[in-house]
Amino acid sequence: MILFAMALACLSNRSNLSENFYQAGVLSQILSKGAAFAPVSNGLAIHLKIDKQGNIGPNEFDVSGTGLPTAVHLALEDLKYSEGNITFRAAIKNTSGSPIEGVRFDHSGVAETYRAKDKDGKDIQLVRSQSAKSTAPPYFGDLATAETADPIPMQVSGVSIKPETIAVDVKFVLSGLRFIKAFGSSKGQMAPKSIHVAKDGSLLISAGNTPNLFRFDAEGENQQTVYSVGEQPFIYHSVNPKTDEWTITPLNSNGVLAFSKTGTPQGKFPPGEEGFGNWAHATRYDREGNLWVEHSSSIHKYSGAKKLLTCDNAGAYFEGYAGFDVDADGRLWVACKEGLVRFAPDLKAKTVIATGHNPALGAVVLNEQARNVRIDSAGNAWLCEEFHIDPAVAPRISVFDRNGRFIRSFGRGGRTSPEADSSLAGGLGHMATDVAFGKNGRVYVTSDDLTKSVLVFEAF
Repeated sequence: MILFAMALACLSNRSNLSENFYQAGVLSQILSKGAAFAPVSNGLAIHLKIDKQGNIGPNEFDVSGTGLPTAVHLALEDLKYSEGNITFRAAIKNTSGSPIEGVRFDHSGVAETYRAKDKDGKDIQLVRSQSAKSTAPPYFGDLATAETADPIPMQVSGVSIKPETIAVDVKFVLSGLRFIKAFGSSKGQMAPKSIHVAKDGSLLISAGNTPNLFRFDAEGENQQTVYSVGEQPFIYHSVNPKTDEWTITPLNSNGVLAFSKTGTPQGKFPPGEEGFGNWAHATRYDREGNLWVEHSSSIHKYSGAKKLLTCDNAGAYFEGYAGFDVDADGRLWVACKEGLVRFAPDLKAKTVIATGHNPALGAVVLNEQARNVRIDSAGNAWLCEEFHIDPAVAPRISVFDRNGRFIRSFGRGGRTSPEADSSLAGGLGHMATDVAFGKNGRVYVTSDDLTKSVLVFEAF
């Protein structure tokens, strides 16, 4: 685990940066609190080799691969192996030609090749794992094109060389998100609140500031209007993963509009003038096809017209809009007044994952404007964080695993502060409102930015 002393060392050479912009960032918060990192499930492989004499190398790498077609340069400064310990300072320069964000460098295992005898006494070579341990991964955060991160110390311990050892392969992975592009609407400005990736890879986006539901292709092109009616903006939509039916929530509506998979209007849910009895906001279908709706400062689960569950004490957590999602285990994740909260499937027991009151895993800056959380296919929670109360805090997306451990944050576009009233390429100039996941590691982030309404990333 990297502790507070290391945090100070990592931040000591940052006098040329905007102090508010950087210190508000998740890296300093994580290091100062000694928070737990979740292991990553993806990344580009990097291999250090140790021979039987203890010689280790290489110490520089040009890393590329799936999601990162143009290499970034990784240097392991002062690389040494001694008495079972590997030490170095990891430094990375973004030579990829695009912003790379949420970048981290993890130790992933040790494989020892050694000599042995088979059952007939013949010499053979075998491979076995070693139980090495490492400090927390160097976390580089966001790097704009051509930016270099300060070197961060790392140690791997418990790497042994025995008389029968031929060589030791010490494995690492570099992971993060590469910024691809940003796009907006060609049919008037939009400030989208929700996005969905259809089965064919196309994007359904609710305009947020107009009564329009748009469809784009996976590259953010070939825009079409799927549905447009009335005067109130469409603030949320949700698609049933089992039937492809969908709903739209207009602003200041006491119900949601239901549609068949072909787009035929099915009327308002619930029917009648009273509707829910209060304004409806966020909606989400779970993996079983049940519709969840946030209204009356509560979140309710419906199967057809039947209400199955209600978050009874929701009023303590939700004021105004509350974005939420439901994972494969039926647990409700809510971005709300208290931070990021996870409820058990029966909605009774709760766990606070991250909170603005104790920002061990990155501040959740709270007010009554829209926030959101999305669960990906691996069960990771992607949290849209606010920044309006304190303009020194850059907006961002923070990612946690299904157990609430930190994975990464991204959305600044680089280390340095942007010019006033602007944002870096790959950076959120306005609060993120939703996240969706496409094919081949694509991640789509919507925001209130009227021109850069959708940021497109690809995981590596």
